[in-house]
Parts: sequence; structure tokens; C-alpha cells
Amino acid sequence: MIWDEWPTQQEYDLLRNSENSSGFALDRQKLPPPKLEISPKQGDLILFNSMRIHAVKKIEAGIRAT
Repeated sequence: MIWDEWPTQQEYDLLRNSENSSGFALDRQKLPPPKLEISPKQGDLILFNSMRIHAVKKIEAGIRAT
């Protein structure tokens, strides 16, 4: 999932999930719906600007490789 959001540092800090110890996770409840959802197939390569807010849905089956 990719959002069309480019938050400032102050805005990013306000979106953080205070319960996550990594410090990078955002609270999805504070975000609008994602602009784009990609469902890659085995062997697909997805390139995007990781400065955009992005996330991966929970893996229900199989193994996630990144």
C-alpha cells in the first residue's frame, strides 16, 4: 500500500504509533485510505520512492521476502 502523502517531520511525528518500539510505524487510523494497493505475484519487482508513506498488508499465507 502506498499513500500520496509527503509529511513534514512534524506531521510524521504526529502520525507515529506510540505503541510501536521501532519508532517508524505510523498509526493507520490517522491516515486516509492508501492511494495505491499493489498485489505482486512471485517474481515481480516493485520499485517506489520509499520516502512516501507505505505499508505491507498482513501475510495470510506463504512467506514474505523483501
